[in-house]
Amino acid sequence: MKRTISVLAVLLCMVLFRVIPAPAGLTASAMQVLGIFTGALILWMTISIDWPSMLVLAALVTVPELTMNSVLAASLGNSTVALMCPLPLDPGGCAPTRSCVTEPYLWRSPS
Repeated sequence: MKRTISVLAVLLCMVLFRVIPAPAGLTASAMQVLGIFTGALILWMTISIDWPSMLVLAALVTVPELTMNSVLAASLGNSTVALMCPLPLDPGGCAPTRSCVTEPYLWRSPS
């Protein structure tokens, strides 16, 4: 129940920030982006980080100044994401159980 309320509140936040009058110096699109990231922070803290991040990408496409190509290029096209993609493929790559620092004999070549 708490999860459903949290998700509904965040979706409402993401939508309503677009219609809230912007203070001086902000545009309606800037208010929409603030609402999207405010909702993302709430979801990241209360639920998880995986699907709310994809929701943010989808919501950013609704901002008039942003296109699907620009959002994907700025997020998934980043070199950090490209670096992190192969990590789940190597089961020992994410959480090594042995290292050359804690077990110096690993430095020796096999004889």
